Amino acid sequence: MCASIQDLWDYHIHSKRCGHAVGKLQEYVQQAIKIGLQEIGLSDHFPMFFLPKEANAEQFAMPRDQFAEYLEECRILQSKYSDKIQIKIASEVDYYPDPHVLSQLYSELKKYESKLDYLIGSIHIIKIDDEIPFPVDSPDIMEKFQKFGEETIFSEYYKNLIKMVKTGVFQIVGHCDLPKKIRNIFW
Repeated sequence: MCASIQDLWDYHIHSKRCGHAVGKLQEYVQQAIKIGLQEIGLSDHFPMFFLPKEANAEQFAMPRDQFAEYLEECRILQSKYSDKIQIKIASEVDYYPDPHVLSQLYSELKKYESKLDYLIGSIHIIKIDDEIPFPVDSPDIMEKFQKFGEETIFSEYYKNLIKMVKTGVFQIVGHCDLPKKIRNIFW
């Protein structure tokens, strides 16, 4: 027996705030209602100010000073459409296994924990040996695949993913196979 659209939901929704998506949050809410979803989760990327600067990750998330505005917009939409759809408020948060980075991240997340229904934990940046940290979903990754090999990149990615899950901080794992996104384009 197939699930109906009413039994489906989407908890990984990004708006143009992320720098790699399009559309406004309200448009996503309206589309979800139009297709009959009963529940969605708005989950734009948490600001990436805490990640190593050399990874150039901040371009894939809203600036730090916009996060409170994002949460307020989500709350307004949640209230406005409460009779049509259940909206959860969330954020996709990058995990990077460096104690200093994690300290900054957890300190910042603590400010917002009462306003978030869940967190998506994701890995976008990895570091191999003494290399500069790099994004695993950038077109530049092909150079890294050639230098380190597929097994090394995936191994580092999954080691970090396991560490992330063991923290217990995140309720959802985001794209647990991200390195293949770009690899599959070229292979």
